Amino acid sequence: MPNEHATGTRRLRGEAVIACALASAFLLLSTARTQAQQADVSSLWVNDNKGDDNATGDRAHPLKSISVALSKLSEPLLHGVTIHWAGGTILSSGGRWMLPDRLQLMLRMLPSAGVRIVGEPNEAGALPVLAFRGDPLVDVVEGNWWLENLQIGNGNYACGLRATGPGVVRLSNVTFRIYTNSGCAIQARRGGLVELSGAIKINEHLHDQAPPDSFASIVAEYSGIVRYVDSDHSSLDMGNGQLSTSYYGVIELGAKDVRVTSWGGQSNCVAINDSGRIDFHGSTIRLCARLKGNTPVGLEDDGHVLGEGAHLIIEGDNNNAIVLQKNSAFGCTTVELRGPIRTAVSAMSGSTFHGGFLGDIGSVDVDTGACVAIGEVQGRITGQVTAIRGGTVVLPGGKVIFGQGGL
Repeated sequence: MPNEHATGTRRLRGEAVIACALASAFLLLSTARTQAQQADVSSLWVNDNKGDDNATGDRAHPLKSISVALSKLSEPLLHGVTIHWAGGTILSSGGRWMLPDRLQLMLRMLPSAGVRIVGEPNEAGALPVLAFRGDPLVDVVEGNWWLENLQIGNGNYACGLRATGPGVVRLSNVTFRIYTNSGCAIQARRGGLVELSGAIKINEHLHDQAPPDSFASIVAEYSGIVRYVDSDHSSLDMGNGQLSTSYYGVIELGAKDVRVTSWGGQSNCVAINDSGRIDFHGSTIRLCARLKGNTPVGLEDDGHVLGEGAHLIIEGDNNNAIVLQKNSAFGCTTVELRGPIRTAVSAMSGSTFHGGFLGDIGSVDVDTGACVAIGEVQGRITGQVTAIRGGTVVLPGGKVIFGQGGL
């Protein structure tokens, strides 16, 4: 019979040899990367058209590939670094320590450190256009990053930028050209943080007409956060998309001007589900759902909107302006409806609405224990106000409609 002890010993020895080999390979890889790094670098220049990846990376001798520039940074990074990136339409990251078809941002660094990638005009005056073919085009996984003055996507059918915790990225004056059926330009998930400032444009040329499969959204899910950090000098312009949150994801607007148009079938401009939240934070927000059957603002399954100090403008010819379902909550002091929208608020299943309206509004429908409290209407209520199955409506002046009551 075989000696079980000897067999087990040989197996353990074999596993130890494999572990040692893997550790040696990792050490060699780390050593190779360390040798390629410049621990004290604070600025690098990249030019996709005229650079050379064997150059020093200074202003007079730029590198060609963004991935080569990133490979020269020390890990962990101890201080801030700025990378100046010129190149027009860029088809590859260069493939150094990352896939060539996407920009992968993953670097251990001190909390006070960060990498700022700034788009610079090339010889023809064009800013960088990231025309990779990966999905996502930019993948933020670890570290503090800043992308400024560039375009992500060139009509790509893919996610534009995805941030996953503990990755943090700030976008400043960034344009997206992402054309999908139901995909996203910006996605924050699992604790990822995306901060916005300046002008953020997402297919902004499609407000008046949009071809099929030209949709791109901003998504925050599973505790991901997308938020504006500069209110006075910031804007958001989305020509065909939506703001979407779910599973404790949060979008904090706060930009001075926000405009969102949606052309997609079954597509709300604001879609909040499963304990997601959107804070309007004093923004002036214009929403337009181009298809009559779509709803500009739709909440369900414990969705939340806080619109303190915001001015929400809903445009178009829709059946409903705001729909609240399944214990959702909406609060905004100033809502303005522009266009022949039949129902201003439809609330059901224990949901709550508290807000006021500029101008005339249509019907108000409340069902199954929901409550709608309208603080002020600077106009007329032109439609019916109904409450059924335990629903409650509180009208300006304090009149209450409860249960089966109607006006």
